[in-house]
Amino acid sequence: MHEFDAVIREYRNGTVKTSFSERWGEVISGIKFVINSMCCPDTNEQILECLHILISKNVTGNRPYSSRYKGFIGELEFAEWFRNNRPGTVSLTGGYLLPVNEGQETLNCPVYFTVSPESCFSDAYINVYRSLGQIPCKSMYFIRWNDSAPFGDWRKEDIMKTGTGLPVPELNVYLFDNEKSDFTGVPFDTFLKEFRFKRRPDILRGEAVKASYIQKMRHYNETDLLKLYVQRLIFDGFLGFGVKKGLPGDIDFIINSGVTHEMQFLEIKEKDLSKGTPRGFGMDVRRIDDLRRITQKTGIEYFYIVRRVDNQAKRNFVEWLIIDMNDFVRNTGDRIIPGGSGMRKEGTYNPTRICPYEVFKKLK
Repeated sequence: MHEFDAVIREYRNGTVKTSFSERWGEVISGIKFVINSMCCPDTNEQILECLHILISKNVTGNRPYSSRYKGFIGELEFAEWFRNNRPGTVSLTGGYLLPVNEGQETLNCPVYFTVSPESCFSDAYINVYRSLGQIPCKSMYFIRWNDSAPFGDWRKEDIMKTGTGLPVPELNVYLFDNEKSDFTGVPFDTFLKEFRFKRRPDILRGEAVKASYIQKMRHYNETDLLKLYVQRLIFDGFLGFGVKKGLPGDIDFIINSGVTHEMQFLEIKEKDLSKGTPRGFGMDVRRIDDLRRITQKTGIEYFYIVRRVDNQAKRNFVEWLIIDMNDFVRNTGDRIIPGGSGMRKEGTYNPTRICPYEVFKKLK
């Protein structure tokens, strides 16, 4: 039985293990990555400076800017945890779901695309794309980037037309043929022409908190930061506020069993306990509906992973938690509370459901 399959089985049996070593493992892991990053701190900081430019031009305020970075940290932490604790388990890069018309819901015939290093591509993605094609999607692309060239050697391009050149790696784009279950190479412009471009607003957000997030993130593995940067380069740089689009969505993380080829989708969040009753962790109603529909259409099970932190201010790590999305929905009841604006426009109302803490299982 594959390692992650065993964890899922333990979850279903209510026996997911935890231990004090989780915290110590986080400390050791952090020390190792700090030591590694000391060898090339300038590269990590350069990547994060470029990431800031992308995000600062594609959010409506400082709160959505911070929400983006909290999300990045949660996903980077999980990538590190997964690598250290599930070394034999195959993971695949998640992807974006982007409708091409303003006002469209996320799963209303979106363009689906994955952005991943050339060296990470495998035939396992064919099963992912074949399954997601059942949504259905308008079209599906895989964008591979050349990860053999150093970051400092990438060409600079003013992709947002703001007067600032950003490093762009060599990109190879493939269109998925759902009938043939195969990828065909196409020009990058073929992907861009899926969208209608518009004048990009002249905005700059997040300057007040930029330095603090660079400091928080500079110790992460350089490869993980590069993956994040290139994903946002495509999503925010080439597209972002420069195109007309509906409500975007994404798949954070994909597990692929090497034995059974069974896949699981993961939704990853960094959260503290809710303040009201019940004490637990929430998700906005629209997102819940999207995840359930993806499972219904594809047959792929969705799990919610929470990196629990102590509070909103200090955000010290407490524990990793996991829950099947079906269990999450069954235990939220009918009560809906107003959630924060999160990554959306400030002042936006986002109805949220809370699942009690005791229903989650500890992930170890």
